Amino acid sequence: MTPATTAVQSPGEVADAAIRLAGHALAFGRIDRTACRHPDGTPESDADHTVMLGWLAPALAALTEPGLSPDLVAAFCLVHDAVEVFAGDTPTLVISDQERAAKAAREHAAADRWQAELGDTLPWLPSTIARYEAQDCPEARFTRAADKICPKLLHVLSGATDLAAYGMTYSALGQVLARQRADVARYAGEFTGLLALYDEMATRTLAAMAATTGGVICPGCRGLAWTCLFCRQEQDPSCGHGVEHTPPGDGFPGFWRCSECRAVTANDDSGSGR
Repeated sequence: MTPATTAVQSPGEVADAAIRLAGHALAFGRIDRTACRHPDGTPESDADHTVMLGWLAPALAALTEPGLSPDLVAAFCLVHDAVEVFAGDTPTLVISDQERAAKAAREHAAADRWQAELGDTLPWLPSTIARYEAQDCPEARFTRAADKICPKLLHVLSGATDLAAYGMTYSALGQVLARQRADVARYAGEFTGLLALYDEMATRTLAAMAATTGGVICPGCRGLAWTCLFCRQEQDPSCGHGVEHTPPGDGFPGFWRCSECRAVTANDDSGSGR
């Protein structure tokens, strides 16, 4: 999409638009993201996240997808969360269909507001926002998928303490990641290298969460795939474990702690208790 040709602007008109844009940029930098914190506990801002994605996604595009334009990916990274200036950051770790629809409506209205404010003076920005939101070119879809990897990098750097502080449990995290992986594959399934990195980072995020909450990763499904004998908290049964409401048996040594009641339902080879 090429910005529409606009009338020549006076220096004063451009300056006024630039001042408005600068104010929005400052507000953008003060938006804190949900369940994402620096290792020292500082909340990650939208500005932090945008820089991270802006460095990562073009590099990944150049590495894994020679048919894509890294420059266009970089442009989409720069604007991908710009709608949050007006719409705010919406928590999506746990979100209903109704909440997701409301989020989409707020962000659509925010894109329209960018167009109304700057479409006649600095059209590149609202035009690029609209093009990203449309998701009708591969670079936009690649950026959207790479965006889902960045939080996992931060979770690993912080030892998943940000997720634990948010109230996320291991079992719930596994379900969130499985749903998100299916969604990413739906709109970005052609980017196999990116999906492989997503899988790797999801595994490492689960490992960090397991270390933080006292669990152990099942080598089959890479999740706590059982139902706790004590509190009956159901874990992810995707690899076949847990169907008899028992923890994994021989061949799966280690501490297996319920992510809800923290009971140990199997001990490691040392025979140590809970």
